[in-house]
Amino acid sequence: MKIITLMVFLMAFGLARAQYQPVALTGFTDDVIANGLGDATSSTTNSIGKADSNWALVAADFKATPTSTPPVRSLPVNGVINSSWASIPFSFQLADYSAPNSLRLTEASPVGTLTFVTPRSASGLVIGMLGSHPDPPPMSQGRPVVDIEVNFTDGSSQTVGNIALHSWYVTLNNTYAMAGIGRVSRGSSYNPLNELSGTATVPCLPMVSVSITPEHYGKLIKSITVKRPASIDMGVGAGAVVHVLAVSAKAVCAVPDNQPTALTFTPALNSLSGTFTAAVGNPSNYLVVRYPSGAVVTPPDNYTLYTVGQTLGAGTVVATLTAPNTSFTSSGLNAGTAYDFYVYAYNTGSACGGPTYLLTAPLKGAGTTIACTGGSGIISVGPGGAYTTLTDALSVINVNGVGITGSAVLELKPDYTSTNEVFPIIIKDNGCYSATRTLSIRPAAGANGLTITGNNAGPTIALASASYVE
Repeated sequence: MKIITLMVFLMAFGLARAQYQPVALTGFTDDVIANGLGDATSSTTNSIGKADSNWALVAADFKATPTSTPPVRSLPVNGVINSSWASIPFSFQLADYSAPNSLRLTEASPVGTLTFVTPRSASGLVIGMLGSHPDPPPMSQGRPVVDIEVNFTDGSSQTVGNIALHSWYVTLNNTYAMAGIGRVSRGSSYNPLNELSGTATVPCLPMVSVSITPEHYGKLIKSITVKRPASIDMGVGAGAVVHVLAVSAKAVCAVPDNQPTALTFTPALNSLSGTFTAAVGNPSNYLVVRYPSGAVVTPPDNYTLYTVGQTLGAGTVVATLTAPNTSFTSSGLNAGTAYDFYVYAYNTGSACGGPTYLLTAPLKGAGTTIACTGGSGIISVGPGGAYTTLTDALSVINVNGVGITGSAVLELKPDYTSTNEVFPIIIKDNGCYSATRTLSIRPAAGANGLTITGNNAGPTIALASASYVE
């Protein structure tokens, strides 16, 4: 049997360029697509629906006789059907029209298996399949239901149950690959042999999507088994037939080829801003994890998506960057403290199953926050003091922090005035304040009647998330 596989091309998300990929299959049971020259019965072995309706799908090159008019509605001769799934373009390529091209399931034969010629891993499948109602179709009734079992080479399996199939004569919710594909009679009491039929919308070729759970991403799929549950057929009655025409596999995201390089830091009192050089090969994303200096490193788990702030062993996820972004900031750190950072390249996106991390030789860098080096003790403010204004004093303290040996007191001299202040006077949280290292503002002994008067519409003194300020 010649097998022409189904290929689904997907636009990649970001730079993870994996896509639906072709799967060569064995196990088709029936030829249900009429093609070439001759009666419909000469190029098909069975019908789409029950025997008394006896319709087959039809290819564009079908002609009952050399002088017959070609079908107006039909499947393309090359079997390629361009469509989209969830707004992402792809293409179907159907099996050879001159060989078995459908796995046909009936009440008498309710189970069938299509075997992958080459077992492969996948994060999802798109399956071209349809349910044929009895003809004429009872539109008020439901749809045939199937269970799809994905079988892996290690003996495990994943089952997606109670999938309600769309009829080839109902175009609903854009769950079909192609509408208006045409049909031809194989001869019945209702329709003469070789009669062509179809509209711009029906028949159609429906499709279903099966998501593989991440726990199975690393396994190889060897086959899919499609089953019609004996007790569930959603009211379609006797005669409903299921056809499986093709399968395409959504790839697991590829492992990136390289890690990023050249991690550098810009330190602050309670934060470290980092930047690095993008990895060669353009992975779609980067994971940044921070550890206490010298801590044991825990690598990320493939197919696990981490969020900022999530713990990873002794580490904390700092950033999940989407390329080409290569910069991050880690905040809320202790002043004067060393930290280790690890950066992992990974691929993920809507076009492949991930994330898949490059776990070997992650980019490592060490950064140290600025130590608290501002003044401590009593700091005089006013003419002839250490600083003329609070604005000047805080411009240093907000950056360098209060002294590590104790608290700092900004003491206003008796001749202090607020004339030269810049309002609002801002006190920032710089990572140095604590219960034992506080910042106070007070008048000096004998400095009575001092006022701080702002010339702005907002606050006179603003605490920018600062604590331990008196």
